[in-house]
Amino acid sequence: MARANLRGADLREADLENASLGASDLVGADLTDADLTHAILSKADLSSARLIRCRMEGADLLETILENTDLSESVFTDAIFIENNLSGAIFHKADISNGTFIKTSLENADFTQAVAEKCNWIEIRADGAVFTEANMENSRFVAGCSLKGANFQYAFLDKSNLMDADLEQADFYGASLNMANLGNANLNAAIFYCAEAKQAQFIKADLSGANMRSMNLMEGSLMKACLVQADLQDSNLYGVELTQAELDNTDFRSWARSTLPELKTRLEAAATQTGNRSDRLHFEAMAWRIRRMLTANE
Repeated sequence: MARANLRGADLREADLENASLGASDLVGADLTDADLTHAILSKADLSSARLIRCRMEGADLLETILENTDLSESVFTDAIFIENNLSGAIFHKADISNGTFIKTSLENADFTQAVAEKCNWIEIRADGAVFTEANMENSRFVAGCSLKGANFQYAFLDKSNLMDADLEQADFYGASLNMANLGNANLNAAIFYCAEAKQAQFIKADLSGANMRSMNLMEGSLMKACLVQADLQDSNLYGVELTQAELDNTDFRSWARSTLPELKTRLEAAATQTGNRSDRLHFEAMAWRIRRMLTANE
């Protein structure tokens, strides 16, 4: 069946286990509830097809075109996507756990409520993608993935690695990022309102203009992060590392009344204890800024 013309075909509930459909035309086909376990779909065109509740474990998806394809509730565990066009694809409630996405186009794809634990996302382009309520714990985003404007509202990203990712204007409203690593990520104007990020790492991240209101960052790290014009009102910053962070016009209101005095004391102590002149001057400058914040909030 390789290179078959199945455009618009009705293949609902079809048994296609181990089928050879490489380079086939399946545009607009309906494969709802089909079994595609270990099927060969390399270079096949499944644009706008319906693959709802399909079993696709072990399927060969090399360069398969899945643009605007509906893959809701399908099972792709351990699947490998290499250079696929998945723009606009729908993975609503799909199981893609342990999957690997390499150089795939995922612009505006929808992973709402998907199971995506331990996935590897390598050099993907997923600007505008939706991951609302998706379970993405222990996932890894590698090689500078682009996720500009992506929606991670209420997503579970605990222990995930998003280092170096471009997440400009991404929305993490209510997301869980406990122990996640977002070091060196571009989070300019990102939204973290009410996010849980205990022990999360934002080392050298660009958080300029970010909305971090009511965020729980307890015992996390903002070391060397850019927080220029970031809004941290009502956030929990207990035990947070702020060494060498850029704090110009950062809004610490509410938190200033409770935690800032403790941080000022810690910085003043660090300034007297360090043997490095540069660090001492930096700690003193940060303590001075905090004293100004406290004065402004009296």
